[in-house]
Formats: sequence, structure tokens, C-alpha cells
Amino acid sequence: MIARGGCGGRGRLWVASLLALLVAGTAGAAEDSDDSEYARTGLYVGASGGLAIENASDSNVDDSYAINGWVGYRPLPLFGVDLMVEHTTSDNLAGDSGGLESLAWTANARVYLGSGWIQPFALVGLGMSFGMEDEDSKIGNDADVAMRAGGGVDIHVAAGLSVVVSGNYLASFRANRHLDYGSATVGLQYQF
Repeated sequence: MIARGGCGGRGRLWVASLLALLVAGTAGAAEDSDDSEYARTGLYVGASGGLAIENASDSNVDDSYAINGWVGYRPLPLFGVDLMVEHTTSDNLAGDSGGLESLAWTANARVYLGSGWIQPFALVGLGMSFGMEDEDSKIGNDADVAMRAGGGVDIHVAAGLSVVVSGNYLASFRANRHLDYGSATVGLQYQF
């Protein structure tokens, strides 16, 4: 669990892993000179899954699983916009029989830091986050405006098909910190 003002061992490992991927991706992107088949413009779709590290400091929420999907458009070789939906779920609350689920919808901008077969990117977005607990939990249902920030690496395995490794943090604007979480995911993306 990530507490306000710091992060635990898993949080530091998550951040270090993401930074290592970005550095490796930047080095790989600089080596590739024929980038037209990888950094092409157009529609893209993707889906991924992984770990969500909950920031429910007002409860004892376990870390959970995250799945997400997105559809977007890349109008320029180094810039894209997409709509993403992400679902997280935690089966139990420590010492409680309840569970926490969240659903977030965000409109994101992606800035690519390279155009080769390995493309690191930064992501920022704005949207809504919805928290839903079952009847035994003590947090309550909630919704809030939220911001997503993060990054990752698109590793192209073929023209149009890439493995996406990413990490991001979703933060609510009000004091609803039980809706905040970081996620680390791996998935596939296809660009038409």
C-alpha cells in the first residue's frame, strides 16, 4: 500500500522499474533510423493487465489487480490522444470482509520520446474515477474528477503491433484519497 507522503518497498521497485524501461527505451529508440513503419499516424487500440497499488490510507485495502483498455488516434508521429478505461479490484479489506473496486475513465495525451521500434512515452490525462465497495466495507461509494500521469514503453514486435509496458498514477482532486492508485501493466496495442 502506498501511504501519503511516501511509498513502500513495492512502490520504490515499481518506480525504479519504470525508469529503467524508459532509459532503455530511449537508448533503443536513438539507434533506429528507419522509423516510418513504427511511428505512423492513425487509429490504435490496446488492452493490458497488471498490479494496482492502492492508496487507501483511510482503510486497510490490499493491493489489487488492474485491467484497462484504450482507443486512440496518433495525428503526429510523436503525439497521440486516447480514451482509457481502467478497472481495479481488491477482494478484501484487512480485518474486514468488504472489498473495493474502482473504475476510471480518462482522456489522455501521449508524447513519444522516440520513433524507432522501441518508443518510450509520457502520458497525462483527465477524467473521472468511481469507487464502489460492497455492503460490508467502511469506505462508501464515491466519484471524483481525477488526473492520470505516467509513462511507459511501446516495444514493436511487428509493424502495427506492440507490447506496451506502462505505469501510471491516478489521483483524485478532492480529499477522496481512497480512489488514488498507481498501476503497473503489460499489454498489447495494435495500430491500424
